Amino acid sequence: ATPVLSAPTSICLPGSTPVSVIGLPSGMSVLWYFGSIPHIGTFSCSSCNPMTFTGTATGVQDIGVLVYNACGSATAHTTVSVNVLPAITGPHEVCVGQNITLSESVSGTWSSSNSLIASVSPTTGTSTVVHGVAPGGTSPVVVTITFTTSGGCSTSWLVTVNPLPTVTGTLSLCQYSSVVLNASASCNWSPYGGYFALLAWASPSPTVGVSGMNPG
Repeated sequence: ATPVLSAPTSICLPGSTPVSVIGLPSGMSVLWYFGSIPHIGTFSCSSCNPMTFTGTATGVQDIGVLVYNACGSATAHTTVSVNVLPAITGPHEVCVGQNITLSESVSGTWSSSNSLIASVSPTTGTSTVVHGVAPGGTSPVVVTITFTTSGGCSTSWLVTVNPLPTVTGTLSLCQYSSVVLNASASCNWSPYGGYFALLAWASPSPTVGVSGMNPG
């Protein structure tokens, strides 16, 4: 009888999968071999059941097996598609109310582990926009963005959603006097119009000194 093989239809690089003859009778031996060229993987062994096939390049690999004993032999074949594992590129941080773009080299589907903190749109394609929806209180929250190809390969990207900093301090000052502003996080400070005020020290910092230069 023709042997029945158990194997998945596809795997992702770098990945492995067991391949076996189902219900191999006692006293029967197996010999695994590649049924197509080029070889895009390796066998853990050629005479064990099950054996492990490890993909080394993308494509479709035909895998054959010879089942035999002293009385005769039979063969069977199966194919395994080896698909590329996608690689996401883009920033790892976004502030509440702001957007970042994540990109891929192939098309697929995008999803967020917590759309109440960070949403993705569109959910299909080679790129998506991650929008910081809401903070997790006063501390940053890490959300997992997952990308999945049509071949079933998926990869994840961690995005930290930062709350917007709050600033406290005196909001008015006299010419040639100074005040100190405090933020809830380390910030890059810049004056809105350097003619009116100067910053006393460099960013980033959770505090900054502001000196009044000219009346506005």
